[in-house]
Amino acid sequence: MAEQTPAGMQRVEYTGLDGTKSTILMQEVPEFKYTEEYRDQYTYLVSEYYATGEGSVGCILVTRDSENVAIEMFVDIFDYYARGMQKLTGDEFWAKYKTRVPEFVFNVVHREMPPAFVYHSQYYLNFY
Repeated sequence: MAEQTPAGMQRVEYTGLDGTKSTILMQEVPEFKYTEEYRDQYTYLVSEYYATGEGSVGCILVTRDSENVAIEMFVDIFDYYARGMQKLTGDEFWAKYKTRVPEFVFNVVHREMPPAFVYHSQYYLNFY
């Protein structure tokens, strides 16, 4: 008598490296449909700190975490330089900061199925 497969699960048969055959239960995953809203789930936080004689310090954080978690993370990472933090839309962020972020970050965020992802960087500009 064949075993029944529980609802929401599927049976997958595979052959191990030693040749033994096994059956495992895997949860069925609904088909994912990409939308622009999915990509816009990223939170873009930036701050630019200026001080006479110290130059400029820029801080960037890109994450799929919620806005509250992202703000807390930003303050933890950048501490004193988090002053003046701004939340930008994706379009605003990429228009202004694309040259200050590695190309792989842009590629990850704009993938068809962008992953949970955290990127942060800090840059210093000093003029003499």
